[in-house]
Amino acid sequence: MKQNKLAAFTKVLLSSLILLVTVYSCGSDDGGKKDDDGGKGKDKTLILQAEGDTRVLENTAVLFKVTGEGNTLADAKLFVNDAEISENPYTFTTEGTYTVMAKKDGYKNSNIVTIKVFKDEVPVTPTGDLKYQHRVLMEDFTGVQCGPCASAIRALERLETHTFSGNGYPVDYSSIVVVGIHVSIPGPDPFALPRFAHPLFDYYNSKVVNDPETQGMRWAPFIVINGKAEWDTRTMTTAAGQNHPMTLVQKTSSIGIKITSGLTTTAGYAEAEIAFSQDYDGLTMDYYIVEDDVQHSQAGIGANYLHHAVLKAATPAITGIAIPAAQSKKGNIFVAERFSSVYKTANADNLRAIVVIRDANGDVLNVQDAKANTTKDFAIID
Repeated sequence: MKQNKLAAFTKVLLSSLILLVTVYSCGSDDGGKKDDDGGKGKDKTLILQAEGDTRVLENTAVLFKVTGEGNTLADAKLFVNDAEISENPYTFTTEGTYTVMAKKDGYKNSNIVTIKVFKDEVPVTPTGDLKYQHRVLMEDFTGVQCGPCASAIRALERLETHTFSGNGYPVDYSSIVVVGIHVSIPGPDPFALPRFAHPLFDYYNSKVVNDPETQGMRWAPFIVINGKAEWDTRTMTTAAGQNHPMTLVQKTSSIGIKITSGLTTTAGYAEAEIAFSQDYDGLTMDYYIVEDDVQHSQAGIGANYLHHAVLKAATPAITGIAIPAAQSKKGNIFVAERFSSVYKTANADNLRAIVVIRDANGDVLNVQDAKANTTKDFAIID
């Protein structure tokens, strides 16, 4: 009996020893592998970087550098859009977006570097520290049957050749954006947009007119500068009057405007991106579509006059499109909703899209225009 128990105990002990040796051996093998390659194996990392710009023009050569474990690896393989390449630097010949990756045996695949190739011009990517062109908006309420409006039209024509340096920097008409908003005063006007123009006309009469002689009301001509000041029709042809809108042109703006449009003879769209180099709150924006060189008679001037910047379409509400506060912070680019509209027949070659940015009081902070069917990039001031 004792002999049987001893034999059983011996058998169990031997089994335990065999199991222990097996476990230890497996552990030793694993540990040995770690000692051979530092425990890294396939976990070693490749780092890929482009030595220069990643946004380039067609036919630009880009040099790539691959490092692993702190060492430059000249024998790593490069892949562009998953196709292996043999050249480094590599020349990108065609417009488009390309992904570049490095691979090497014993390493994980590298990070991806994206190269954007442009055909004619590399667009600027705004940052929070950039400054932009500042322009002044002049909204001219006018009418083809308005005889007194002829004097305002001539004053605006004169402004096109006026210059001003009283701000400490030169200013000319290129810093001014004019919109001709036709109203049916004193009679019908074929270019009037009553659902938009008349409410805006009334709004400005209550906002900017402060003249006891007229009981706070203006008829055409009535020209509003930057949504907050009136261009005095009594002095607008004098030197001081011509200077007035140009005194409001700032050297730079903290708001940049990029415009793209697709406009035909009767319908189209405009869209915008707004860049900010400081924080703003309570902003709104407007889209205007205008047509230049529209031939029609003008009271006080005569037949076949070429009207400039005739308003063809606008965002429906005079309150504009709200820009969320979270989207108008320094360094951010707000992508505005597309504005689409139909309008009376126009010459598409003479159309322009205009984007206006206003503060919570309705004052204009910046404005930009762009010819139809083009993209006008952010106008950055060095």
